[in-house]
Amino acid sequence: MRIFLGFPAGRAGLGGGSGVTVLIRRAQVRLAAGRADESAADAAQARGLLQQRAPTDSYSSSLGRACLALGRALEAQGRHSEAREAFAAAAKNLEGALGPDNSETRAARRLADTVPAAPQS
Repeated sequence: MRIFLGFPAGRAGLGGGSGVTVLIRRAQVRLAAGRADESAADAAQARGLLQQRAPTDSYSSSLGRACLALGRALEAQGRHSEAREAFAAAAKNLEGALGPDNSETRAARRLADTVPAAPQS
């Protein structure tokens, strides 16, 4: 098992580390502004870029953060089972990259365990 730390220097476009970070942060800002659809699109784009480049047998804190942002946006849209899957992927990547006691790992695990299966009526 390997930990994927990022991208080589010089790959700072949207496919590189800093561009992905911008997408994740923009997703967080858009969600806070009540723009869940745009937030989900940014987070999904970041996740996709990271998944394309990361070795399949590795963990990435960036991928974990992208999945966490996506899960939050999906939950805000009422897409609970998709959100739960995103939170589980976030927890897996964050735990593998940062450890089980990291605050982001714990938050992702808690969200994966507590997001409702369907909206409460």
